[in-house]
This record gives sequence, structure tokens and C-alpha cells, in this order.
Amino acid sequence: ARGPEPLHAELARVDPVLAARIRPRDRQRIARALEVRRATGRPLSDWQRQAAGGREPLDWFWLGLEVPPALLGERIERRSRWMFEHGLIEETRALVERGLGKALAEMKAIGYAQALAVLDGVLGLEAAIRETALRTRQLAKRQRTWFRHQACLDWTPVGEQDTPSTLALRLSQRLQVLQRQRESD
Repeated sequence: ARGPEPLHAELARVDPVLAARIRPRDRQRIARALEVRRATGRPLSDWQRQAAGGREPLDWFWLGLEVPPALLGERIERRSRWMFEHGLIEETRALVERGLGKALAEMKAIGYAQALAVLDGVLGLEAAIRETALRTRQLAKRQRTWFRHQACLDWTPVGEQDTPSTLALRLSQRLQVLQRQRESD
């Protein structure tokens, strides 16, 4: 109720190493760090150090695949229709019959929420497909916005003709270039 700053102050008291790496308004990471501390009695930074085996941090390269919004929208439309045409309604019905309908509704998972609406007679099939695609496009936009604010991401453009194999080759080549650049610095 008082915001994340008091929780960050508590984290600074119980795990100063991790608190120094987490922004004071990063609610999710602060909550997770405090949960680990309360559940285990040990700071999350201890667990992280132990998992690393005392080794120096690894060098990382962050690669992103950049799909043009129009192409991404087309793929989302196709995928949304495919999900419904290949059993999403039946899968959802089976989950409801197993008593999991309430849990599905509470998850508000894209696709399941719309399939539940079809089963309840609230949405028709075509409307459910359109809404699933719309909600997925909205999620993709939020994800793109989030990734834009991440430092050191190296973006690789994706074209309509790209296949997983061609992308894997291009990413491998890009990693080699980045590695050579790092070694020469």
C-alpha cells in the first residue's frame, strides 16, 4: 500500500548486495528477493553466488529478433485462427469438465479466456479469434516496449522469407562478430 520503496529499504537491510542491483521501484524483483529470504532464511544473492559456484560472471550477448509489426500481426492472426481450428475449444471444454474452469478464468490467459467465452455463449467463434489476435498483438506491443528499454540488446531483423534455419545461421554469424569485437576491445 505504501509503494515499493519501503520494501526496497527492507531488502537493503536483509540483502544489500541484491538491493544495490535492483531499482527501488522494481516491484516484481523486490518481492521475489524478499520471498526467497523469508522462505529460506538466506538472501537471494547468496543463492545466486552459490549457483555460480564462485565463478566470475559469464559474458553474455543479448540477441533479439525484430519482426516488422505488419508481419508480426499477420503471424498472430494466423496463429490465433490455427489454435481455434486445432482444438482450443475442445481442450478448454475438457479442462472445464475436470473442474478447472474457474482456474482458467482467473488466469485470464489469452486464448483460454476467449474459448471460455465461446463455451459460455458470450462470444462467437470468429469474434473469439479476432479478440485473441487483438489481445496477443497488445501483449506483443508491451513486450516490444519492455525490450526496447533493455540495455545491450543486439537486434536481428526478421523477414517474411526467414526460416528457423536461416535465422539460426544469421544469429550464429552475428555472435561470432560480437565475440571478435569483444576480444579486440
